Amino acid sequence: MGRDCACRAVACPPPEVGKQLLPPPLGTAWLDRTARPRPAGNVSRDRRRLATRPDPSAQWAKPLEESWRAIVFDLPETQRKDRQRLWKALRAHKRGLLQRSVWIWPQPLEPILEQIIAAEGVPECFCGLETRRVFLCTDSELVATAWDFEEIGRRHRAYLEQPSATVAALQKADHVGRLAAEARTEWLAYEHAFSLDPWLPRSLWPPGYRGELVQRRHVAFRQCFYQRLQDLTVAGNSGF
Repeated sequence: MGRDCACRAVACPPPEVGKQLLPPPLGTAWLDRTARPRPAGNVSRDRRRLATRPDPSAQWAKPLEESWRAIVFDLPETQRKDRQRLWKALRAHKRGLLQRSVWIWPQPLEPILEQIIAAEGVPECFCGLETRRVFLCTDSELVATAWDFEEIGRRHRAYLEQPSATVAALQKADHVGRLAAEARTEWLAYEHAFSLDPWLPRSLWPPGYRGELVQRRHVAFRQCFYQRLQDLTVAGNSGF
């Protein structure tokens, strides 16, 4: 792990208490609970959310197919609420907004569209397209237009440069309560770092993309967290 982590690698599964301390993607509500263990009633739900969270490394490794998919729809001004609901649903799935009501994605769109249509219904003049050839622009230009990688880059840097929730902070934690606070703070920063990132296939990454570095730092932090947790548990420094 280089300079990022001086902790020992953990080959065995983490203890049950470690799973309870790791926060799910629930938002800023963690901030007022960081010094307390999570309620037992939420643990199973939290584990399910963590287990179903996509792995960015797997998304990046997907091969780039020969075609782009596009979604085109038209909703009149009188149906502004319907348009906003559909826009938010597509944005939540991190599809690329090319212009107005034209959204693009380099992978099959049907599974996502089925989810959106089931929740929001089918708008008027809704059409899905698959393009075999792009001309007058390049793939990199499509990516730069459809996603805000300047803001995505700022969020990556914020995670990588954060002064707290680091491996050094884990090593200084002298009880499990402090360790839990660091873990939840790190998870919040990690979620924010990837909140807009579409995790495009590697061949579509823009210059200077740092998502992979964010993921490596996050994995190293978690491994060190589990090892430090085991050390404190053995020493009896629960802090609760």
